[in-house]
Amino acid sequence: RRARAGEKLEFIDGRERELSPEVLVIADRDSVVGAAGIMGGKGSEITDDTTAIALEAACFNPARVRRGSRLLGLSSDSSVRFERGVDIAGVKRAARRAIELVMKYGNVHGGGGFFQAGDDTPRNVSIELRLAQIKRIAELDLDAGTCRDLLTPLGFTVEKEDRSQGTIQVKVPSFRQDDVKREIDLVEEVLRLKGYDSVPVSMPATTVSPPVNDSLPGRARRALAAQGLCEAWISSLRSERELEGAAPRSILRVLNPLSKDHQVLRQSLIPGLIEAAAYNFDRGNRDVWLFELGRGYEKSGSADDSAGVTGVTEKELVAGVITGSNIVQVTEGSQESGSSPAMSEKVDFYRAKGIVENLLQDVGVPSRRLRYFRPAEVPEIFHPYRACQIALAPAGDSKARLEILGWIGEIHPKILNELGLRQEVGVFELNLDSVRQGAQKAQFTEPASTPSMTRDLTADLPREVDSQAVASCIESAAGQRLIDLQLVSVFHLSEGVRSLSYRMTFQDAQKTLTAEEIDKSINRIRNSLTHQLGANFRA
Repeated sequence: RRARAGEKLEFIDGRERELSPEVLVIADRDSVVGAAGIMGGKGSEITDDTTAIALEAACFNPARVRRGSRLLGLSSDSSVRFERGVDIAGVKRAARRAIELVMKYGNVHGGGGFFQAGDDTPRNVSIELRLAQIKRIAELDLDAGTCRDLLTPLGFTVEKEDRSQGTIQVKVPSFRQDDVKREIDLVEEVLRLKGYDSVPVSMPATTVSPPVNDSLPGRARRALAAQGLCEAWISSLRSERELEGAAPRSILRVLNPLSKDHQVLRQSLIPGLIEAAAYNFDRGNRDVWLFELGRGYEKSGSADDSAGVTGVTEKELVAGVITGSNIVQVTEGSQESGSSPAMSEKVDFYRAKGIVENLLQDVGVPSRRLRYFRPAEVPEIFHPYRACQIALAPAGDSKARLEILGWIGEIHPKILNELGLRQEVGVFELNLDSVRQGAQKAQFTEPASTPSMTRDLTADLPREVDSQAVASCIESAAGQRLIDLQLVSVFHLSEGVRSLSYRMTFQDAQKTLTAEEIDKSINRIRNSLTHQLGANFRA
């Protein structure tokens, strides 16, 4: 029976414990004798004065014994054995054997019989074994007779054979019912006895195809690491305060947030990187160069499970934050003189822009297709006059719209003050899905054996004409022979006019260019700049 509330028992270990109604006990009419399957009471202990004994053989529910053992805080050899399961069919056999040994070696005379409580009939567990299943799993052709000969010595009984269906019905012995429950368990027993060395060796069937490898994130990671940035891993769950400027309908909120700092899914990687920079700054690390590859999430519509629509847009992003100083050159003789071995400069918007340009060049985006512009509305996180969007121009003469790649800028001073950052912080963020549209595969080009020629050109242009428009005009007029173009200086002449100087490198892989051919290209460039952009040239 179950123990009654308030019942206590002194066990043979000398300690008295209060019994819980969850504990199964052995009891007579008057009191509890022991905890079933765990330990007997003090009254059941054998001493030198003992003249009569009663042997108990039982099969208790393993879960009930385990729970009682935990509630009492008592573990014994008996409880461990019953927790693992006992063969109910062997209980009476074990009791008879125990009586035989006690009477033979203990000078004991039997004076009573068996008293039984409960049903000791084992469950009848029968499993159908398909011979084709053995063939499928192990490539072995075994007949019903072979399987019967292998299983019978283990106590299994083949009750029925169906040769037409290729099956046998196997009865599982009571002492194996805890571990042999399915057909695959019988297959394992057959193979174990047959010998695993008899299983033929064969390669698994598979479809060989070249792996689909989108290397853009990996290339971006290597490009940023090569420029001195360290990768950060930041949680996608952010505070709702970070998305105050976002449209409420686009925010994805967590149903059961763990804290107020993990309420929504992020839309941008920049806030997390700024927090990481502030964390480092507070601990004395003034030079922080970090980047992260991750995803941004926005609610784009209603979910429809039947149509496979989640209503969520996921963007693959790469972002970076730089603040502090940047080492620019090593001075000669510095080690001998004991001076600083390097000169440094503060990072700013232009350093962030240079990192982005190097990144895009490394992943295969041509610099001539990049466009920079300042939209009418700048996100509040950016400095109002030190931020721009970067876009990808359509290839060739296509009239398609610009593909927005992301943002480059400095963080607004107000946000820097809130975080305690007392220095400029440059940031950038690119949408890799958009970058992927402009990325080109690297192709080998044989180095030209002909010499190159360099020319400088200075043009006076209206201030509203940006340098990217000038570069595009030069590239279009120069043709394929222009292999490199660099803006080397900017000089403000007067109100609304500035002077831009470009260095151009010409080369023809088939022949050596003459001065006359270069002059013709320069004249075409001059005419194009004059007619298209209103440029003036000084003598």
